[in-house]
Amino acid sequence: MSIQFPLPDNAPLEEQIGRLILLLTVKDGALDVPTNIDARRRISFFSTSLFMNMPTIPRVQNMLSFSVLTPHYMEDINFSRKELHSSQREISIIFYMQEIFPDEWKNILERMECASLEALKAEDKEEELRSWASFRGQTLS
Repeated sequence: MSIQFPLPDNAPLEEQIGRLILLLTVKDGALDVPTNIDARRRISFFSTSLFMNMPTIPRVQNMLSFSVLTPHYMEDINFSRKELHSSQREISIIFYMQEIFPDEWKNILERMECASLEALKAEDKEEELRSWASFRGQTLS
């Protein structure tokens, strides 16, 4: 009986043994659920769709075409720097985004290698911050 490892054949024996031990001892826990609500919703939808009865697919010639038009007029697509940080309302948009998407906020800080919002401002990463907030807050972004 031969065991296949996802390592190159020229990998040291110690590395192959370490990989075997890892494969035999790691427990796949059902408790490792993503904290992101949208990720959980997508995984749940995908899992339940695996057990549905698939309908027969019509031929391409018999399919109806599908188009969506999204009308907009003079709508801002991306938040400006001023909009992100101004608190004309009770709270600023960026504070609201941090509260609504806390895990994604941690991810962007990690990706940009910054510890806080002030560090993002100091390192001139405002454009990435504007895009991040606009993708989550604007329909057409």
